Amino acid sequence: MQRPALCLVVALACMLPRTARAARGGTSPAVVPAGRITQKMVRMTVFGMSHTKGGYVVVLHHAGAAKKLPIWIGPRQARAIAIKHAHAKTPRPMTHDLLQRVITTLGARIERLEISDLRHGIFIGRLLLRTKLGARRVVDARPSDLIVLGVANRLPIHVAQHVIDQAGARISPGKSSPRKGPPKKAPTKP
Repeated sequence: MQRPALCLVVALACMLPRTARAARGGTSPAVVPAGRITQKMVRMTVFGMSHTKGGYVVVLHHAGAAKKLPIWIGPRQARAIAIKHAHAKTPRPMTHDLLQRVITTLGARIERLEISDLRHGIFIGRLLLRTKLGARRVVDARPSDLIVLGVANRLPIHVAQHVIDQAGARISPGKSSPRKGPPKKAPTKP
């Protein structure tokens, strides 16, 4: 990805109200979000990730769209995303590896990763699983965890259109292109 494009997205994200950046250290609600099941979803992938004075920001994009979605995350999630994006091996399983193994061992599969809502500046995510008997299970999840699972499994993140409308940052066409290859450097431990 071109550096100026990511810098522009990060700069725009920094101009969002502080509450819109609260998700980087916040926790998800205990209850799986209900409603808006049939909402319009946009298929997005990781555009880039950057470290700023205020923390880490991962940027999602939809090919050909001018709006990108910046999501503030913590340093541990940033490190996990960078490791998975680089397809690097770790000596021991990371939490996300464990989760994937548990899902597989129980005979389920990841059906879909969603960022379904934005409440009080906090992104709300859902992990949709399909059991071996065909039942669908919905698990509340932090978007940063969904992004790690998406990168590790080469799955897109589906984002509700109203979330992109509320929190997306516009980049003029022709000024950016999706990033090729892994991040330049994985974030170090805090």
